Amino acid sequence: MSLSDLNAALALIVQQDYERLIVITQRANLQIAPKHGINYLINLDCKQKQVSYGQWVRVDGIADTVVSFICNYEQANSAF
Repeated sequence: MSLSDLNAALALIVQQDYERLIVITQRANLQIAPKHGINYLINLDCKQKQVSYGQWVRVDGIADTVVSFICNYEQANSAF
């Protein structure tokens, strides 16, 4: 899937009602801003593992603890 295909798909998704959006990609430059819910961008194409916060909770690099991180993050922030 190209980056333009991903952005087009996300443009349709963010118009829907959702609680959380999880995008797993090797292309980190998304042009779509999420409108609501908790939004995760898991970037597989990154040598350095880190987490950053903004419109997307961005997880760079992949680790076996990503799902645990999401669960803990939502519990700590009383998201749901």
